Amino acid sequence: MSVAFGQLILYALGAGFTEIYRGWRYMVGLGALPAIILALIMLKCPESPRQLIAHKKHEEAARVLKRIFPKATEDQLRCKIKLIQNSSRRSQLLWATNPCCGSSINCLSSGQI
Repeated sequence: MSVAFGQLILYALGAGFTEIYRGWRYMVGLGALPAIILALIMLKCPESPRQLIAHKKHEEAARVLKRIFPKATEDQLRCKIKLIQNSSRRSQLLWATNPCCGSSINCLSSGQI
C-alpha cells in the first residue's frame, strides 16, 4: 500500500513539473534526495555490535552497546556481548553443518534436493 501511495505522490509531482521548462531534470534530481538523506543519517548511526564482535573488536562493541543502552551496567553489557558471541557461533555452526544454507545451486548440483 505504501508503494502505491508513493507512486501516486510521484505521479502528482511529475504532473506538477510538466509545465516547467525541462522539469524532468528536477524529477530526476528528486530521486537522489532519499539517498542523500540516508547517507546523512548513516553518519550518526553506530557500527553494529554484532559486526564488531565478529571482527574481534570487543572494546568498540562495548562502547556502541553503552551508547545504545546508556543505563546498562557493566555486567549487563558483558552479558549482552556474550549473548551476541553465542548467537554468532550458533549461526556459524549452522552454515558449517548445513551445506545448503545460502546456495541452492550447490544443493541442486549435489542432488540434496
